[in-house]
Amino acid sequence: MAASAATVNVAAPVITLSASAAVHPTAVQSGKFVSVILTIANSGNIAAAGNISAVVASSSDGTASGITGTLTMVTHSVRIAAGGHGHLSIKFKATTAGSFFPYIMLTLGTATATAVGPMVTVS
Repeated sequence: MAASAATVNVAAPVITLSASAAVHPTAVQSGKFVSVILTIANSGNIAAAGNISAVVASSSDGTASGITGTLTMVTHSVRIAAGGHGHLSIKFKATTAGSFFPYIMLTLGTATATAVGPMVTVS
């Protein structure tokens, strides 16, 4: 039997999440619902499977340091193939007049991601 010259690369299993957010509507009356639609990508080398926690916070400037409060927290079961993407829809009630950016923090095991939606104005 002849020896093979092929190289085999071995990598540790990793989940690498990223996310983007769309929001509807961006102008709403107090007491009405706002939907955040997340697109979550997994650029890791194994499937991202399990319960993903999402915290939707209000941010005055679209950054973590601008967070002024938590709007909702949810947990959903997901399975996103390596190199794939999935969608997650989250609803919350707008209760305080003013403007804010939805700042979303995602956690699945040790993998994390953040996303910022467009400004929402509540009247």
